[in-house]
Amino acid sequence: MEPGLRGALGLIPRAAGERRVLPESADVGRLREAFPAAPAVVVSCGQNLHVDAKRFEVSLNSREAVLLAARAADDKKASDILIQDVSELMRVTDYFVTVTGANARQVDGIVDGIEETLLDQAGLKPHFVEGRESLEWVLLDYGDFVVHVFQPNVRDFYRLESLWGDAPVIDVAEAGIEDAVYSNRVARLAGRETGEPEDEEE
Repeated sequence: MEPGLRGALGLIPRAAGERRVLPESADVGRLREAFPAAPAVVVSCGQNLHVDAKRFEVSLNSREAVLLAARAADDKKASDILIQDVSELMRVTDYFVTVTGANARQVDGIVDGIEETLLDQAGLKPHFVEGRESLEWVLLDYGDFVVHVFQPNVRDFYRLESLWGDAPVIDVAEAGIEDAVYSNRVARLAGRETGEPEDEEE
């Protein structure tokens, strides 16, 4: 995406329900042209772009932001990407995005990628970040959604996604993710069974 388009998207609301107005100098025509060929998550932004008396508004809801985070993790080669809608099970947040990085270096890169993408394309910053020192389990709290980035052994130990196994799962294809990589255990939760024997429970 061109820098000018990224700059305009930086004015997207930072919180659910908040509305921001792009300046009249914003090239809305270029924005509209860019969205149709962009990934699904960006197309959804384009559908929320409105022109009203020369006031150009862009809005991004929490589901769209979650899809953007998942796509950013996939771009950094994260595996076992799982999006759960926990809104009916929790009061403090609506979505969990849980992903795996093969080692500390990859976890660090995934976290950087998610933070940079959400800031650059949605104007979002996490309210707080935990676990950045050890890089075994990094938690990014964006309020309406929380992103968990694990190393494999830590994720398998806590099995956080199984604690919320009743939560509906959002197909990562909605984020434009193709050929997502899953372990047998998480594939079952994501509805992407491989047909191979499931991982043994410890």
